[in-house]
Amino acid sequence: MKRSFCTAVGLAGMVVALACGGGCGDGQGGQRKAGGGASSGASGGGAAAAQPPAGEWLRGDLHVHTHYSHDADRFGDTVEASIRLAEHAGLDFVVLGDHRVVDVLADPQLTATPTHLVVIPGMEWGGAGHAGAHNLSHQPPYVSQSGAADPLRAIQDTIASVHAQGGFFVLNHPMDPKNPWLWPAHGYDGIEIWNQLWAMRRVAEITVADMQDWARRHGNLPLPPEALLAAGARGGGSNHQALKRWEALLEQGHKLAAVGGGDRHYAVLPGEPVTLVFARERTRAAIAEGVRQGRTMVARAVNAARVEFAADADGDGVFESIIGDRVPLGRSIQFRVRVVDGEGGMFALIRNGQELVRQPITAPDETFTFGDTPAVRSWYRVDVWEPLELSDSKARMLRSLVLGTAGQNGLLSGGLASLLSSWFGSWLQDLQDIVASGVPAAVWLLIHGQDLGVQVAPVPSRYPVIQWPERVSRILNTDPLAPEYCRAVITSPIWAE
Repeated sequence: MKRSFCTAVGLAGMVVALACGGGCGDGQGGQRKAGGGASSGASGGGAAAAQPPAGEWLRGDLHVHTHYSHDADRFGDTVEASIRLAEHAGLDFVVLGDHRVVDVLADPQLTATPTHLVVIPGMEWGGAGHAGAHNLSHQPPYVSQSGAADPLRAIQDTIASVHAQGGFFVLNHPMDPKNPWLWPAHGYDGIEIWNQLWAMRRVAEITVADMQDWARRHGNLPLPPEALLAAGARGGGSNHQALKRWEALLEQGHKLAAVGGGDRHYAVLPGEPVTLVFARERTRAAIAEGVRQGRTMVARAVNAARVEFAADADGDGVFESIIGDRVPLGRSIQFRVRVVDGEGGMFALIRNGQELVRQPITAPDETFTFGDTPAVRSWYRVDVWEPLELSDSKARMLRSLVLGTAGQNGLLSGGLASLLSSWFGSWLQDLQDIVASGVPAAVWLLIHGQDLGVQVAPVPSRYPVIQWPERVSRILNTDPLAPEYCRAVITSPIWAE
């Protein structure tokens, strides 16, 4: 096929895929410097300084479907093709998990495909509410809570089984208004705070009324208080609500990892967003261990700004504590944030859900330090935003379309909406659902994408796979609450306790 036609077909597939598919001590001020981060060394007095843990940050996608998923059986890719696509996306690891089946485990391509990737078998578990059950060696006792005699027992038994296999269990798109996770479960390892493109995945936000309706349909179960709280976060989309739900759980003391997932079925590459996991080695077990330990951050894509976040708990100048670690209370702690390739963006250091500082990033490689003395259990994390490149009218139009849908719960409101609803009934709701899925922006890309550098990936697949340049990636991940920027990186916390 000609490339222009392939691009059109691939973008059309994207249209379809989008439519379906606590207190602490006072801050002590901050400093920053351009250039590399501080080097490690020995402390004075002859004692060896504590060192950061050994390992490396690996980039992967925790949410990739193959043709074994019922909603990807026609256009989804084989295990081998999915691995090749992940390689092309620049990943270090990929999790292949299909809806309520573990067919990838029996597929010879899982182990016979030569690759540098760490390929992790898993499952997207559940029906009314989805979760990622990953690093599996066999099928858990249940594949869904739906239809189980005791859904809560099915959930907890599954989590126990996943852990016994050396795996991890994370809640997927938990604030999706079409299929949220509202079960009062415990013992899971993380929350998918970033599903697909930040501004274009179920941008219609869930409401308390939606949750109450869900509860009535599921035996009047008590709704999780953190979900009710997060439903009050308006204007940023369902990913933003998931972020606030995760933060509310951190406030309760739950040490949960922030993860992201591309939720790829077909038409697009995996790895947007990517989850970075600090692993002691490049193995399935080490990656699963990193997730369970909360050593994670989520980034827009492999080409997003790079972030280092660490703490010096003993004042020796060595930042030995990394994401997922604990530092002591009642002691002056120095935090260091290094951002590479984030010039023109901004970063925020967040303590217990509140921004301690938000500063612009003015150099290609910039390091910030900040001191605090936590008096009670606290958590610290980092957000980074990248600037949008909007120098031409087509880029500005795409951003306008993205912002025109992000955070909107309906095309119309008030009396006019009621009148039209009485005339057109479900048709208007269907139209609202299309807009809420980001389809107008996808349709516009179908027409104008090549002008912005959108191409077909040169990787064999059952359906043409599109790839876009970084500037388009940034626009599609625009933060509706800071519309001159896109979301770039969200880290899991360092704890003080």
